[in-house]
Amino acid sequence: MKFELVKALAPALLLMALAAALDGVCALLLAAAVANWQQNPGHWLGLLALATPLLLAVQYAAASRGFFAGGAVMSSLLRALFRRLPRALSPQEQAPGLLAGAIGQTMSAPAHLLAPLVGAVVTPLALIAGLACLSPGVALMLLAACVLLMLVLRGSAARLHRRERELGEANQSIEGALMQFARHQALLRFGYGQAAAAEALTQRLDDHHRAHAALLRQSLPYHLLFSAGLQLTLLAALWFGAHEVLAQRLNVAQWLALMIVLARLLEPLLQLSHLDQALRQLKSAWAQLRQALASPALPLPERDGAAPQDDGIALEALSLAAAHGGWRLREIGGACAAGEMLAIVGPSGAGKSSLLSLMARTQDPTAGRVFYGGRDVRALSARQLAGGRGVMWQDNRLLRGSVRWNLTQGRTDIGDERLLALLAALDLPPDVLEEEVGSDGDRFSGGQKQRLCLARTLLQGAPRLLLDEPGASLDLRNAERVAALLAGWPGTRVVVTHDPALACRADRVWVLEGGRLTAAGSPDALREAGGWFARFCQAKMTGDR
Repeated sequence: MKFELVKALAPALLLMALAAALDGVCALLLAAAVANWQQNPGHWLGLLALATPLLLAVQYAAASRGFFAGGAVMSSLLRALFRRLPRALSPQEQAPGLLAGAIGQTMSAPAHLLAPLVGAVVTPLALIAGLACLSPGVALMLLAACVLLMLVLRGSAARLHRRERELGEANQSIEGALMQFARHQALLRFGYGQAAAAEALTQRLDDHHRAHAALLRQSLPYHLLFSAGLQLTLLAALWFGAHEVLAQRLNVAQWLALMIVLARLLEPLLQLSHLDQALRQLKSAWAQLRQALASPALPLPERDGAAPQDDGIALEALSLAAAHGGWRLREIGGACAAGEMLAIVGPSGAGKSSLLSLMARTQDPTAGRVFYGGRDVRALSARQLAGGRGVMWQDNRLLRGSVRWNLTQGRTDIGDERLLALLAALDLPPDVLEEEVGSDGDRFSGGQKQRLCLARTLLQGAPRLLLDEPGASLDLRNAERVAALLAGWPGTRVVVTHDPALACRADRVWVLEGGRLTAAGSPDALREAGGWFARFCQAKMTGDR
């Protein structure tokens, strides 16, 4: 990715540097024409007439390349994120905001920030280099002034870092709050919770306002100090020029030429003072992207390995360490034969979803192995892994578009007959196919979204299904429909559930307690043996649902 970014930015940087240097040359030619006004300025004016159109052409080319570079940077970053985030071992909570926030800021930099930044460095250096040929003392004085002004900017950046970090945190908080507020409008209106949600959002906005105001208050003295430094530099040049004119070492035309050069030198520095905060925010955005791209990811082979021999799943002494010490899962082994339905049950926090994530290989175990059809899942490529199992998590979401597109994902081999049959099995009306789901599926109830996500997973046609609480948001009637559908579905099915009706339809049941597999067998055998599963079924049957 670094090579792609350099390749995209290099032409724009070269053109911007050339434009900034030509800008300095034009200022020097104008100053030379003014200094020689009483003699013969025609030579300098002719050179200026030639340089000015060239400067405009290069500036236009640089601006165009800057916009193209911004698009190329965004494309490169998006491709890198699309490759990285699905394999990330830790969830990226701010991933939805990267596009509107960090990537948007980074994309705008080549078009809007890069040219002024290059100009603030190259143009003053070109002017000082030109002056050094005529008056080394003046050039040295201006160079010292530029260095002092840069030190002031550097000091202000260090002092304002904490306030800018607080403002960045407030920005992220607002982005998340606005997203949640917009996403759950239908639910808030239905549940009469809109006033409380609006009050919480207003509180976030007030916090952001206070953080922004604090940053402005603290940054004002530094901006005033920098502006005062620029004005003092200008006053010093005025005093120096007047002194030299009175001493008859300079004439008035030469003094005016010096002021032209000075004004052109200070202008990009003044722009830099306004760009300083934007550049620091860009640095923060780039840090967010680097953190997302550097997050640990699953190592996946580039080439396909040997294909699984059947549709079964086997676990060999799986253990998973907890983030803060201890174990989330410990020495779990067993198998789900091809075509069987396995239900994983247990109290909350027992590690059921963690075990399912290991079986789906969205993370790797600390110890032990997972096999698909006798093949270690770590030897399967991304294509083999995606085609070898269909996964449905509790927080599955619908994507903006029609229901048909959500179910088929653009596949043309799924006909209407198959779609309508599955919708009927899930008690969904046939005319729902062409409806738009809205943002995050907010046009449907929680139970409808759950059934549509299940239908999408089933239509993948994967030989192994790994489902986390497929009936969690459903009423009793629809939960029974889902249980009956899954019990008769072909292929290998692993279901994490708190519903005894679904668990009792499985061929085998695993009971997890405290991260360990404490019981395994058929539902009838486990009920007769007593223990956690028997109590679980009895409690649900008596109404503790």
